[in-house]
Amino acid sequence: MFISNYNRLAFQFVETFDYTQAPAVTIIIGEEGLGKTTLLTQLQHKMKNHVPNLIFIDAQKYASKYSFAAYSRELSSFRKFFRSSKLFLFDNINLLKGKTKTIEELFHTLDTILAQEGKIVITYRGNDLCFDFLGERFASRLSSGLVIRLNQPTTQEINNFMEYYLSVINRPNLCEFHLSNKKNMKQVIEFVDKSIQGYSEKETELKGLGANSFDDNINIVLPLVCEYYQAEEKEVFGRSKSIKNVNARYMVFLLLHELFEYSYKDIAQYFKKDLTGMRKRCWKMREEYPELFETLCQKLYNQLD
Repeated sequence: MFISNYNRLAFQFVETFDYTQAPAVTIIIGEEGLGKTTLLTQLQHKMKNHVPNLIFIDAQKYASKYSFAAYSRELSSFRKFFRSSKLFLFDNINLLKGKTKTIEELFHTLDTILAQEGKIVITYRGNDLCFDFLGERFASRLSSGLVIRLNQPTTQEINNFMEYYLSVINRPNLCEFHLSNKKNMKQVIEFVDKSIQGYSEKETELKGLGANSFDDNINIVLPLVCEYYQAEEKEVFGRSKSIKNVNARYMVFLLLHELFEYSYKDIAQYFKKDLTGMRKRCWKMREEYPELFETLCQKLYNQLD
């Protein structure tokens, strides 16, 4: 599991969870895609061999099971199963909004569990905790619980999570994916998975563009970049720290990565640059100068065609 400042408190709660000392009710709150379900899954794995009658269920599935039990007249067995839980993990309670009968059933379920000295951990999707949809009695019961908040991750945390996720799926060489406007971990996973799926399509589209040597491809990109920045080619890869030469330098790196699909690792090794610093600078260039980047890409595509 990926751990950083945005979710550290919640992770520590799970990691140090002691059934005998834990609060009766704990609520983990955070926006969508920050790992609330993952935290409950971690807690389930941690406690499954230590607590009898542990139940982990999301709100939608609970509502479906309740509806089926009511329809098939099996509410007695439904209630016996859920109300005997000693540790009840309930995911995304927000999904019960508008389900009056299910909310009433859940209230009695949780009330019974607490009366039997069981423990309850609930996740809530959102930034501001509001249980009005549960009704005053139910909301009052939960309001006394421990609240643990997942903060919005920083841009750096998003980038770090991408590298973590790529290592988990054993694709660390693809960490050069650009995460523009990704706000949470769910969006990162969806973006990376979609990018990997389309990776072979992109390779087919650019087939033949990388047939030249590294030096040949640099000589394709460099003149166009220098023309735009009005920079001398020998200065771009020299020691010059002027803004135009530095910007031209990283634009060349970015275009080599984009057009010829060289990894940032290969580019950094070739030019003897720090990988992390170079990658961040290239991402920043792409974010700050999107129109220029697209224009240069299109000119190079036309030139190669």
